[in-house]
Amino acid sequence: MDEKIALIKEHLELMIVCDLWFEERGEKVENYIFHNPLESDLELLKSKIEPDEEYRAVVEFRKYLFQYIKGVPNAREWKQKVIPIKTFGGIIGVLEELRAQSI
Repeated sequence: MDEKIALIKEHLELMIVCDLWFEERGEKVENYIFHNPLESDLELLKSKIEPDEEYRAVVEFRKYLFQYIKGVPNAREWKQKVIPIKTFGGIIGVLEELRAQSI
């Protein structure tokens, strides 16, 4: 479960970074594929993610999240918890709950 949660977090961060990239540089990131990004640019943008800020990417990410948690015990309940969440910190909080319950 730890590996799955780490992968989910990494995927969500990347989606938010795509939004931030567009906001800061005006360059649209198609299908979440960057064109010649520097690792330092990506890490800088990751550091700018605010846990309590609402990001469009979080809402879009939920459809992927449902695939990640498919087969997890009580997946339907977890989906219901995630639906109203629009912040990075909110998603991470729910994932931490899921991790704690799976131990």
